[in-house]
Amino acid sequence: MARPKISPEQAADTREALLDAAQELYESGGSEAMSFRAIADLAGCSHSKLYSYFDSKADLIDGLRVRCYRLLFDTLTDAVAAEDDPLKSLESLAHAYIALGLNQTRFYGLLYTREGKLAESESPLFEAKSRAWACASRLSPPQLPPGRSNLRQIR
Repeated sequence: MARPKISPEQAADTREALLDAAQELYESGGSEAMSFRAIADLAGCSHSKLYSYFDSKADLIDGLRVRCYRLLFDTLTDAVAAEDDPLKSLESLAHAYIALGLNQTRFYGLLYTREGKLAESESPLFEAKSRAWACASRLSPPQLPPGRSNLRQIR
């Protein structure tokens, strides 16, 4: 008997639920805690179902890294959205970046991990990274007021 077809929305929801479970395990114990069986148990599905959404553990980690970069993008964008003053924007950006690292230490570490596959220029990971860092680069030194280009002077 053939399995019923699922809609693209259902597939996306299932993928997100699997990533939710993987993220919970990652935050509690790092990548070592993220076996496909443990993720499946937490998500309430068979471990073989994960292979329908992720080719490997590296692919799954890249899915979490995409989430992390999207969180960084949203955090930084929200931090500077209401600021017109470039100096205050830079300060808000720095505070938001540091707060994210302090409040979600292990998840934040995914920004800098070498785990996962290498990001190719067309991948969702590359796109998420580029968007997050582009937000931060909007506040380049030429936007700072004259005489305040040295970061040590900014308080």
